Amino acid sequence: MSSLCSRLLVALVGFLLAACASAAGSSRQAVSVSCAEAVYTTRAEAPPHAVQAVLIGPVIFNSLAHLTSRHGIDRPSRRLPFYTVKSPLTILASARRGVSISLVAGERNAAFVYDRFWMRRLADWHNSFAHVPRSVRLSLCRDATTKRLLDTQYAGGLLLRRLGCITIEVRISGAGRARQRTVPVGVPHC
Repeated sequence: MSSLCSRLLVALVGFLLAACASAAGSSRQAVSVSCAEAVYTTRAEAPPHAVQAVLIGPVIFNSLAHLTSRHGIDRPSRRLPFYTVKSPLTILASARRGVSISLVAGERNAAFVYDRFWMRRLADWHNSFAHVPRSVRLSLCRDATTKRLLDTQYAGGLLLRRLGCITIEVRISGAGRARQRTVPVGVPHC
């Protein structure tokens, strides 16, 4: 009986270690965000107005171009111990497909929050920064009637442990070439 208990205990510990490793690795995998989570869509002929935007390929990061000082960046607090940057993101219909956005440099310093799951988690923070996604796949929406591609906007932004430069990579789904841009967040330049 003790042999059986030993084997069960070893199996249980192995299972728990594998589950923990899987959960820890999940922050490295891209989070998928469906069209249902988009906050705004518009015809490609009437693109949304970009505000203080950074353009990387077919993706517009609004309110990200002017953050060369701490003005406009929410400071860390007890409730949320990170700098937060609100930056609605728009995928232009010209992408013809969804996109993946990833943090290249400063991966341990910054994270994306563009899906409802993580936005809800911010309201009651109980997670390790390591679990917040560094890569997100976002869908490009279609008009329900005409099936034409639409410019698609998602609410969200970034969390940062400290202010500095971040490099964002944008890749159109199924395309080989990615585009990158380094952006100063809370610092004068990179």
